[in-house]
Amino acid sequence: MLAPIYAGTVHTIDAGKQCALQARAGQARVEPELAFILGRDLPVRDRPYTPAEVDAAIARTHLALELIDSRYSNPDDASFAENLADGLLNSGLFIGPQVDAGQARAASAMAIKVTVATDKETRLDGRHPSGNPRAPLYWLAEFLRSKGLGLQAGQALITGSYAGSFDLPIREDIAIQYGDLGTLAMHFVQR
Repeated sequence: MLAPIYAGTVHTIDAGKQCALQARAGQARVEPELAFILGRDLPVRDRPYTPAEVDAAIARTHLALELIDSRYSNPDDASFAENLADGLLNSGLFIGPQVDAGQARAASAMAIKVTVATDKETRLDGRHPSGNPRAPLYWLAEFLRSKGLGLQAGQALITGSYAGSFDLPIREDIAIQYGDLGTLAMHFVQR
């Protein structure tokens, strides 16, 4: 499965740790992921892309949070087809600090530690759903190529949550540690 995340809903740590979103009951639903930023195009062509070619197109890797929400007023009543049309519940992306690409490439599993300013700490056993965090990129490049589509430099691609989705409070400082890769610090505010 794949779905677009619209450029207008992408927030970066470069703009500050604050992220405006539509919260429900004072909570933001998120998925901890890695974002791969392309440094060069992977245009349409006749022959398949090799994993090495896709790897060479990745310029940077960042800690990221996929922002999860429905655009429906009653999301529990939406069918799978309606959720698919809604972009599979993605409402945005928060791209955090850049991390070591080699370490990230090998990060099939990592401890996820979530700390909220109120001193609440949660530890999660993080595992990438594909085992290899870049494997979905290899699939995506080939899938799009076979449909006459390519990928462009500057695009941020995420490949799956390390810990499913969970809620975080808005209006609180939050730090999410991704194993030995680093920490994403942020603060949600109501849009």
